Amino acid sequence: MKYLLPILLFVLALQAHPAPQDKFSSKQVPLYRLYNPNIAKHHYTADLHEYTVLGDLGWNQEGISCMVRSSNTNNSTVYHFPEGTHDFTGDVTFQRGISLQGAGVDRTILRFHGTGSGIKIFPAVGNGNTSIRDLTIHHVTDGQADTPAITVDFYKQIDPASGFVMSRVTPRITIKDVHITGQWLNGIVLVDPNHSTIQNVHITGHLVNGVNQTNHGIVFMGNAAGTEIQVKDSWVYHTNIGIEVRDAVEGIICDGLTLVAVHGGIRWHSNSRKPHLSLTNSHINARDFAVQTIKVHQTIIRGNLFYKDRFNANYIGISHYDSNDHVIIGNIFKDLQGGGTNTSVKIDHCGGYIISNNIMKSPVAITNKRDTNVVINNLIRN
Repeated sequence: MKYLLPILLFVLALQAHPAPQDKFSSKQVPLYRLYNPNIAKHHYTADLHEYTVLGDLGWNQEGISCMVRSSNTNNSTVYHFPEGTHDFTGDVTFQRGISLQGAGVDRTILRFHGTGSGIKIFPAVGNGNTSIRDLTIHHVTDGQADTPAITVDFYKQIDPASGFVMSRVTPRITIKDVHITGQWLNGIVLVDPNHSTIQNVHITGHLVNGVNQTNHGIVFMGNAAGTEIQVKDSWVYHTNIGIEVRDAVEGIICDGLTLVAVHGGIRWHSNSRKPHLSLTNSHINARDFAVQTIKVHQTIIRGNLFYKDRFNANYIGISHYDSNDHVIIGNIFKDLQGGGTNTSVKIDHCGGYIISNNIMKSPVAITNKRDTNVVINNLIRN
């Protein structure tokens, strides 16, 4: 009996303090590779059904490319790419509800070769959340890529009867702690986004002989009135446009951005006249413009630093057209000299407030083509 008591106490201790479980060790799953000889294109998928169907359609099934760890959390299947460099010669596709997790931006590198590559996440049945975290996505210098590094498509998230987003509890997309480098056409493209967060993402475009080869850092587009989109603490370098917004996207909050060596900072041409843009605490160094909006109402631009690239003489810091109810307050416009028609703020067919901005060395400080604007307490120093 005296030997049973220590054993019993040991068992009870194990039950009270179970051994920690490795959340990355649930199971290993295959990533399949296919090849289409007609278009000379590789394709990777973790979906066995897709692998089978494409094989029936004439794609060459090349078997398992590699094994990745898989776990389940928050109604999402997570694929864990281990530390190291992983090479792909085509696109890697997943269904929505799939998340990709690396070991860290300096530790896990997904390296793509050739055209038609990148990560693509498309609609699927269900409401699983999607995230891409803690890795670098790189395209090697072997010819300009014709696709974005990341494409996430939320298409058909709208009610066909009303045209509105079906539910505010729609799947979320989070892209966080990610570096995008190399010869991509665009950095990130989100189609019909809703409840989306991009945070601590670094996008470095491709530069050849001083000319930007990457079109856009981030693109939001689609007709599902996407809203509750946040871009925070992120960097875009050497792209033609830092952030491009199109179609019927409604609400975007930008905070703590650095957009440098771009032709244009944020360009938003809406077709709905009801979007909202909030831009705060950011730095934009651009050649042509910092912020350009058409039909974007309810805009707040506060506490930002806008610099002009020294090579252009037709720069406009903030340009609003047909975009009412704007507030432009407490921004700094610096070093707009260089001749020409460089302008800090240009307002046309808009009504709102332009208050307490610090405008330095600007040939044209503020152009106001509507009497309904309130323009007060702006410090203009040439």
